[in-house]
Amino acid sequence: MAGWSILARQLPRYQSTIALMPSTSIRLPMTKLTSLYTLATAALLALPAAASAQEVLHWGGVKTPGGDRVGTASTGAYLARRAPYISTFDIYCIDYDHTAKSVWTSRTVTFSQAVGTNLLQAQRQLGTEKVWGIQQLRAAAYLTTQFGLNPVGPGSADDQWDTIHGAIWSMFSGNTKVNKTAMLNLASSAVAAQGNNAAWDDYVLMLDEQAFSTNYSNATVLNQTFITYEPGRTVTTVTPEPSTYVLMGAGLLAVGFLRRKRVLASILFI
Repeated sequence: MAGWSILARQLPRYQSTIALMPSTSIRLPMTKLTSLYTLATAALLALPAAASAQEVLHWGGVKTPGGDRVGTASTGAYLARRAPYISTFDIYCIDYDHTAKSVWTSRTVTFSQAVGTNLLQAQRQLGTEKVWGIQQLRAAAYLTTQFGLNPVGPGSADDQWDTIHGAIWSMFSGNTKVNKTAMLNLASSAVAAQGNNAAWDDYVLMLDEQAFSTNYSNATVLNQTFITYEPGRTVTTVTPEPSTYVLMGAGLLAVGFLRRKRVLASILFI
């Protein structure tokens, strides 16, 4: 009891004293604990963030309204805005059978994921009416680059945008409007020439988050499926460096010291 009494009298002087035994104690100056707390914060900040594949996007319209149409659908690049919703970036619709929402939550997956771990969700959006795989996704990415190589002009004889975008849509949709001979031939040529070219994997697939919902049903209204060019974008969790684990360990130790101090202080003054 004497040891506890001495510790209780000295506690106001050494506010960071941590009692280990009734008659002994270890003193950690508050500045040391503050430093450890700072280290803990730094460790958390140092952890490489898993690049989020989910984001809320706003529809930005059609980039070039003067392009041809396929049915009622505009061709060429569309536009989207991501937070803070000021600037736009190009997206390309590969899904003729859905309409674009003004605001939607998108989940980005790689082409490999779209035909692998996320095949079910990709099929919910792109359907299974056509047999498609990574070759068709790569071919679609390649065809998006052809818009800039062809002149734009509604009704002009050399405007190929309807055929180009129709070829993209024909690989995933059975709609007769996108399964005309010129479109099918262009799609077939693109698959043969570019379907095995992994360079097109710098494009990613943008799926509606609702396709991942456990409550998904055939009645769920999904957004259009898009692809966009995002080289180097990581959509999987990054493994931290060993030095980061050291920082995190030190940070957790600091948190443990702080918690122990508070618990013991509360016991002393009961």
